[in-house]
Amino acid sequence: MALKNKFNNEQKELKNRVKIAQDEIERDEASNENKRHRIEVMQNDYRKILNRFEETKERANQELFK
Repeated sequence: MALKNKFNNEQKELKNRVKIAQDEIERDEASNENKRHRIEVMQNDYRKILNRFEETKERANQELFK
């Protein structure tokens, strides 16, 4: 009987560890998704700023060399 109780306690502890690990993985995945989204937004902002800079540079060069 004692061995069965020990086994059940160990099994319960292992299941608890698995649940904790799964919860942590889910939190990490959600965090990573948020970070990926932020990266995409920042990359789009960077491209917009770069395009605006290039257009302004081109206009300035055209004005200089008229």
